Amino acid sequence: MLIIPLLAAATTTALYYGNLHRLSAVDRITDLDSINIATQSRVLVYAPHCDDETLGVGGLIKTFADAGTPIRTVFLTNGDGFRIAAQFYLKKLNLEPADYLAFGEARQKEALASATLLGQPVSDVRFLGYPDQGLLGMLVAPGQNPVAYRPTTTKSDSVPYTTAAATGLSHVRESVVSSVQQQLADFKPTDVYVTHPLDDHSDHAASPVFVQMAIDRGVKNGDFPRPRVHWYLIHRGDWPLPQGDHPDRWLVPPPAIAESGNQWQSISLSQNVVRAKRAALHAYSSQINVMQRMLLSFLRKNEIVTSGDAAAFIDPGSIEPVGDNVGRFANPSADIARLHAEIVGTNLVVRTTMAGPCSPAIDAFLTVVTSNDKSSNAFRIKLPRPQLLETQQEIATTIALSKLGIDASTVTVSIGVSTYAAEGLLIDRSAFHFVKVSSANIQDASHSDAKLH
Repeated sequence: MLIIPLLAAATTTALYYGNLHRLSAVDRITDLDSINIATQSRVLVYAPHCDDETLGVGGLIKTFADAGTPIRTVFLTNGDGFRIAAQFYLKKLNLEPADYLAFGEARQKEALASATLLGQPVSDVRFLGYPDQGLLGMLVAPGQNPVAYRPTTTKSDSVPYTTAAATGLSHVRESVVSSVQQQLADFKPTDVYVTHPLDDHSDHAASPVFVQMAIDRGVKNGDFPRPRVHWYLIHRGDWPLPQGDHPDRWLVPPPAIAESGNQWQSISLSQNVVRAKRAALHAYSSQINVMQRMLLSFLRKNEIVTSGDAAAFIDPGSIEPVGDNVGRFANPSADIARLHAEIVGTNLVVRTTMAGPCSPAIDAFLTVVTSNDKSSNAFRIKLPRPQLLETQQEIATTIALSKLGIDASTVTVSIGVSTYAAEGLLIDRSAFHFVKVSSANIQDASHSDAKLH
């Protein structure tokens, strides 16, 4: 009897990968705008881990450095939580907290070597030292004063690296926001690069939210002018395809993401820049040794980014990629297709649309992260399950702004939805989308609330 489910699983997987590789067979850069680097006079790159900056925008870093444009790179973590890479690098199976710290220090040295090969002075590289694979957990930890995040790797509830810019700070949301804001205030960039909210890696998905919160807060406080924001992608399903070293190919966005939002932009890389990027990538020997095929996939003729302007990633009706990994392809009732969120009167109204009919077997949770000029908060709300035999694809929920603490002092509101199958198995996680917050709609909400009382 096992043969039937096995055949079903094999068929689903074959259909998914067949379609994925068919879509990747055509290079489509003709519809991408060009990145205008002439207007970017001070550039700040945020990377969740040591190597993300080289993979995503290493060519841009080299191009800016060659042009004499001031450019700083800030690493949010040291990438110390990659167990397999740490075991391979340290040649040790059972790792202790001190081993993960040693691995984090090694990755930091690799990052400095990589920066040098890209023409960037090591004085323009910063490390914050927050926990690898802990950024999302810190971002969404409920409450204004959550318990500090304690990773199973370093087992430290505060930044343990003495050379980190955030050394000693607790592993909590506000520490990250303040650290990111401090770097923005110190450097005052015209342009900021950070990972895309639709990136599959939890640290990558959380990073642009921290950056947006820090920008909104710093601008409101008058610490620096508002910079332009650009997002780069590293992880999404099996992208980029075909994987491996294909220096003669163009890098194009995954079809599902290309259809879901902002216009992507491309910059062609000279042979000298590609050679420098290749050398910089190989400086990350701890990573090349365990995931070479995936890393070399980013050595292409170009690099791509998309606008990270929060205003362009606001509702009403943000499209989410569907069917872009096997789990989502096989579970359309848990595959998030669209989010719609807006402030209506005194409420935040959120509508989540699935790729298929909602199922009572699927749990869906809404996360709301808010920030004002001094503090932040996070809420996790279980969305209502549909009844048996219902066929609607939308789940709607309404939450009073007062319950979320959203008022005239609020500068950032971001929402995300995640879906789970049996036993808490994550199927899909939407990007964090930014809900429009303005003095007008908050005042309107406050006025309506006053009438009710």
